[in-house]
Amino acid sequence: PQYPTTRTPAQATAYYAKLLDFAKRGGNLVLTDGAARALSHLGVGAATDVKPVTVYAPYIEFNDGVRPTYDDPLAAGVNQPGAAEGPSNRHQMVEPVPLGYAIQDANGANASTSFTWAIARSAWTAAGGRIAGTISDQVALGELASGKGKIRFVGALLPDPSEKYDHPYGLSSYALTYSGWQVFEDVVQWHRPLPDLAVAASDISFSVSRVVGGDRVTITAKVANIGTADAANAKIRFTDNGKAIGADQTISSIAAGAGGTASVVWNTKGLKGQHTIAVAADPANTIRELSETNNTASTTVTVRGNRIQNASFEDSANGTQPDHWSSSGDTRYQQGGTDGSRSVSAGPAGTWTSDPVAVTPGTSYGLTVDTTGGTIVVEQLSALGTVLATTQLLGSFTTGANVAQVRVKLVGGLSGTSTFDNVRLWEE
Repeated sequence: PQYPTTRTPAQATAYYAKLLDFAKRGGNLVLTDGAARALSHLGVGAATDVKPVTVYAPYIEFNDGVRPTYDDPLAAGVNQPGAAEGPSNRHQMVEPVPLGYAIQDANGANASTSFTWAIARSAWTAAGGRIAGTISDQVALGELASGKGKIRFVGALLPDPSEKYDHPYGLSSYALTYSGWQVFEDVVQWHRPLPDLAVAASDISFSVSRVVGGDRVTITAKVANIGTADAANAKIRFTDNGKAIGADQTISSIAAGAGGTASVVWNTKGLKGQHTIAVAADPANTIRELSETNNTASTTVTVRGNRIQNASFEDSANGTQPDHWSSSGDTRYQQGGTDGSRSVSAGPAGTWTSDPVAVTPGTSYGLTVDTTGGTIVVEQLSALGTVLATTQLLGSFTTGANVAQVRVKLVGGLSGTSTFDNVRLWEE
């Protein structure tokens, strides 16, 4: 910006306040040459810390006083093979003659009439500034953070031309060298702070270690924001083999550098085999991000087929007895909860027995039941339905050599009422 030398103090104060607000809201404020005098008004040092250094030709030393700074983003492309380099990684930034500055005096001797602006090192570093270039041990190229944005300073880049000296070939409005052009490109390159939502397969977890058909599994995904700005109202979509699992979830806010979680309940009733569970952050691309390539991750889950039919007692042809189950004694079939789910219960000596399930002889199976107070019995049957073995268990069992079927029997406890739900029988 043009340094406001003709403004009233009140106008100047308002002017600098707007510049600072621009940077703090995420802008890239670039001050070149004489505009360095604005730094003190922006909270960087005092007015006496900024001054021009008179030189033969405007230059910057690409070092921070200790080491070269060619790897700094503000110096990218400067250190090219064949580029002229002086002491301390010095590069000329501007040609003085086209701008009207003399390089010889009246007697033909070298003259230094142009200048490079600089700010005192102590003032710049005290404000948190990074040094990318120096001149006479002062800062001539650097950057400092201001809110969500940046303030960048270049001491020699676009100086105003001068009519003070002889200029028979006219004046140019700028006279950048190769190095000056490279720095110009570097300082005006700016990526506005943006969020960057990222999902990894390792951040997808399940509420059970083994999924059996009929389970209601809670899937949880951790969503990271690896960007530089907060993300608001991030939609998270869960899919099973490409089909949405429930409605999209919303994480109201994920701060830059932080993360959030979203969960959904996956009903696996009737499912078995391999299933690809995918999680997509911002699936409709409504949030502008640094990258849109890392928003989706997936993992593969094996759903073991549940051998028990109507394992959660939800199906009933007449509403009073669950399909594929028979009962005896003191038993009840009831609806539980607001979601319409059903379960069964039994008093002392009451039983619920599943239809026979075909199994393979000599094979290991797993069995779990959600129960309170009851007993679980497995009956191993021959092909003709003869009971060959009866075992009270929950966990794993192996079928006998002549076993072709099994039945699960849910037996009420000795006192009170026992409840049963979510019977799961699977081949290991």
